[in-house]
Order: sequence, then C-alpha cells, then structure tokens
Amino acid sequence: MKSKICRTCNVEKTINKFSIWSGRKSYRPDCKDCINNKQKKYLKENPETYSKVKKAQLEKYWVKRNEELPSLQEKIGKIKICTSCGYEGSVNDFARDASVKNSLSKVRLRGTCKPCKNIRQNEWVEKNPDKLKTYNKKTYNRRKKDKVFMEKRKEQQHIYYQRPEVKEKKREKDRINKQKPSGLWRRLLANALTQLKTVRPKQTRTLTLLGYTHETLFNIVGSKPEGNYHLDHSIPLSWMVSTTPPSIACHLDNLSWITEKNNLAKNNRYSNPVSESYFNILKTYIKPNFINRFIITDGVVYDLKKDFILEQWDKGESSVF
Repeated sequence: MKSKICRTCNVEKTINKFSIWSGRKSYRPDCKDCINNKQKKYLKENPETYSKVKKAQLEKYWVKRNEELPSLQEKIGKIKICTSCGYEGSVNDFARDASVKNSLSKVRLRGTCKPCKNIRQNEWVEKNPDKLKTYNKKTYNRRKKDKVFMEKRKEQQHIYYQRPEVKEKKREKDRINKQKPSGLWRRLLANALTQLKTVRPKQTRTLTLLGYTHETLFNIVGSKPEGNYHLDHSIPLSWMVSTTPPSIACHLDNLSWITEKNNLAKNNRYSNPVSESYFNILKTYIKPNFINRFIITDGVVYDLKKDFILEQWDKGESSVF
C-alpha cells in the first residue's frame, strides 16, 4: 500500500489514513487525525459555531429519517423475524426500541422478540447484581428530586392498590407468607411488641431485635406440628414489664409449641418450666406481683402456685385457679 507524509505531524502514514479532496482525485496533505484534531479545537474555541453545526447535523439527520417514515409505517401489523431465535410473527410480539426517540419511537422495533429480550435481560441481571443496584439507586435519587413525578407516582400507586383484585392478591400472599417459617418468626416479634405495648424502633431488622434467625428458631423449638398449634411463651408476656427487650421476652428457652385448645385454656398462665439460667436473666423484667410465684428445683424453675403445667394438664392432674 502506498504511503504519504502528513504536512502537519510530519509522520509517514498509509494512504488510507488520508481523505480525498472533494471534487479532486488527489489526497489531502493532512491526515485524518490531524484534520479531526484541528476541527475539534476550532469548535471548542467557537461554541456558537459548534451549536450551529450540531443543529444542522441534527436537522439533516431527521430530514433523512422522516423520508423513511412512510415506508416504516407500512410495516406496522406485518410479519417480523427475530434475529435471535428465528421466530416469525406479528410485530406485536416484538419490543419497541426505547433508544429511538421523536417520530420514530412508535414504529422502530427491536430485532429480537419479547421472550428473547426478557431472557437476555434476566441473564444480565443475574450476572450484574451490583450494577443493577447502582443503576436503581441513581434512578431513585434522580426521580426523588422531581416533586411532580413523586406526587404522580404516589397517586398512581394509591389507585393501583385500591383495586379489588390487587387487594385480594395481597391478602392471599400475606396468608401464604404467614405460614412460612420466616413469616412465623416475624409474627412472633410483632405479637410480642403488641403485648408488651412497645413501639418498634424505626427500620430495625427482626434479626437485630430477636438475636436469632428463623432457621435457629425452628432447629431448637422444632418445626410446626400438623394441626392447630401455637408458638407459646412459657412465662407469659403479661407477666413482664413493657421495657423487656424482645430478645429476652422471646428467648428460645421461653418458647414451645402448644395446641390451640391448651393455649386458650391456659390464658395468661405459666405453661412449661424454664431453665434457671434463663430465669436469672428474665427476673429483673418480671412484674413485682409475679416475682414471688417462682420456685427453683434442680436447676428448673416452676410456678409455686402451679396454675398451669402442660404435662399435668394432659394427664388431667393440673389445677387451674
């Protein structure tokens, strides 16, 4: 291949690095890189000229594209072939290309069908969770500053969640989640805070308040038996002061499964004996009128009045006063 020396940088380059003079058959004396750098420098020093050139290029682009618009509009409702899987079907099965704006946004479609686009998108999400989190955070921070957008979004969400089918779907989802181990674990904390009349600290996780996960809870207490069983506190929450931390009130030593019948019968009475080590932690939070009701025997704490002991109740020996 022929070569030529650039007049500006004095570097010998191949002939394809030079552009041809318009209307001539010879090559320009300056290489393409030098010409580009010279044009960039000029446009940077003359912003008014740059804006005029940019506007002229944009108008020229849309004049050309709008000439193609009628032919593109004729394709609407016709057959299109997916470039990924080869599916041949209606253009309604193809996603719109969001990157194309203005007059072509309604007619320009992606080359891939919607299922292929979704598969590709899901694969990217699985491989790039950190990038997705960053993008979502940037989008949220940007939109949060737009008060008009946020008000419109709240109004749309309110209308959406007031729909009967959405409400019923949410109720069904809540019913399913409540029966899951994680749902029972969260409900245990919610019921404890309600009975203790304690306000939950804002944005505090269940794990932080209880001090154990739902896996730990059901590994020690055991999975829920078949039938109507409740997760019961051996020493009732009504015997504790309102300042009792949830991690102590719902300690694993104080929890056990109990049938619905026994739970309703015992009401707020002491159900099962607890260990002495746990009682020593809890006794500072027990109300004064209940603290004298306990007796310790062989490292196990019993209720002195024996109001309700499940083992005796099942045998018909327990006395409930």
